[in-house]
Amino acid sequence: MYDNEQLALAAHLHVVMRRKIGRVIDTEWLLRSPEYAREIIGLALAQAEQPELHQWARKLQVALAAGAQREARDLRGPRDARRVPPPVMVAGSAAPPAAPAPGPAPTPASAPMPTLASAATAGTPAKPAVADGRVVGLGRVR
Repeated sequence: MYDNEQLALAAHLHVVMRRKIGRVIDTEWLLRSPEYAREIIGLALAQAEQPELHQWARKLQVALAAGAQREARDLRGPRDARRVPPPVMVAGSAAPPAAPAPGPAPTPASAPMPTLASAATAGTPAKPAVADGRVVGLGRVR
């Protein structure tokens, strides 16, 4: 993620360059690519008659340099903090056993597989049938 100050400065430089010299730049790539940033800042500073363009280019140059120094001081960096180191293996030792996957206990092979209908009615008493073919509790008589 970009520093808010860097993004704001890149956006200002984008607007000033478009307004003053008609040049449109990619602000996201400006913050990702140091080579592109150097070229765009150099282009902005090469415009001798545009002091406002010089001002924003210098501010962005300082902010990008400060961000690079901040990342260099942080040894782990934002991407390395999410990385998990691989397990250390000793020569001649077996790999650690894999943990069993959490979930329901396995059923015996002879047990019938539950269906959606049986799962929905599990734990409810069966509807008693009347001798003349009617089913009690469904609200319908044949």
